[in-house]
Amino acid sequence: MAKSRKKVVEKSEGLTFVDFFTPEIARKALAKVLDQDEKDAIERLYLKVFHVSMSKTCSNCISDAFFELYAVWKKDQSHFLDLYNCEYRLKGGVLLEIFSKASHFATNKNLTNKLAEIHLKHNKSKYVYFSVLPHDWQSRL
Repeated sequence: MAKSRKKVVEKSEGLTFVDFFTPEIARKALAKVLDQDEKDAIERLYLKVFHVSMSKTCSNCISDAFFELYAVWKKDQSHFLDLYNCEYRLKGGVLLEIFSKASHFATNKNLTNKLAEIHLKHNKSKYVYFSVLPHDWQSRL
């Protein structure tokens, strides 16, 4: 009988992130023995959460990306889901800020729907800095 392998799946395929952030996958990431499905899942999840492609220039990139995702998940699962579900994307290299509010800096790595809408509500002309906007963005403000 062939040994069945558990496929790494993402939230959209029916599992929760709790199924992804397991001690087993963390050990494999540290030991750099993730299989290709796991590496691909980490890469897709990194792009979906941080809205930028992960670096692929080092031997630790997959492991680093996993633990960066895991750190955000462990710190605040609600914020992780806000990042994951964000419907906005900024153009490459854009940093938005509201000078009177230091905590309202926005880049693709920390962008949530709420943060994008704070910036757009403050100044609607900032829409030009976004590469992706939901069709109803104006009615959300």
